[in-house]
Amino acid sequence: MSAPTRRGALGLVLGAGIGLGLGPAAALAQSRITLPEGPQLLTRRIERSLSDGEWIKVSRRWEVAFSRQGQSIALTGQQLDCEVDAPPSLAPLTAIEKSRSTAEMWPILLNGSGLIFAAGNGVAARDVATAIEVAQRMIAERPIPASERSALREHLAIVRRTSSSLLEQLPDDLFFPVAGPMRAVRPITLPGGMVGEFELSYSATAAPGRGWLDRAERLIVTRLAGTEQIAREYWELRED
Repeated sequence: MSAPTRRGALGLVLGAGIGLGLGPAAALAQSRITLPEGPQLLTRRIERSLSDGEWIKVSRRWEVAFSRQGQSIALTGQQLDCEVDAPPSLAPLTAIEKSRSTAEMWPILLNGSGLIFAAGNGVAARDVATAIEVAQRMIAERPIPASERSALREHLAIVRRTSSSLLEQLPDDLFFPVAGPMRAVRPITLPGGMVGEFELSYSATAAPGRGWLDRAERLIVTRLAGTEQIAREYWELRED
């Protein structure tokens, strides 16, 4: 999991790396927020549709703790377990995913209002508009396969890989939700007249009377040349 993004683009990028210029920071009062006390259990589940109608589902749990660092807040964590549900044909990839370390995502740093400004070793932002530009540039720079079917297959692979990377960007108000539900659709135009779109939605709720994360859900749908790929993500924070 890499750097956070700005929610200010969910029209351009959806606040977790996907925003549209909404900027929750501007709407959040700079008051001293209350932090969860003691160890907490953070859960993240990702579900991705595959081309054959199957799904791959990955669930991870971390024990996390919040602490104040001057005017900022540090969130440290340690992975407890990882479960992967995937077709038998993907067994090698399943083994890799289960053994993959997530140590690089910690610590996650929040400002005094609870918005993420850095995670692990990175601070770079990525949004939907950037992701589309990257996909289109990668396609334009590659030699076009001889057959139209091969070209379509390669284009789809690039766009899907790019859309999946958006989930690696953390919503900036993930741990202290402040913005309401968001949805955005961005068009994709590729060589040869191929068109498609990214559809993104994000919603999060805070624990009643506490202000920190209860549950968040993010959805990314990639439509291209009559195909559709779905990626869903769920976050939950509970007392350990």
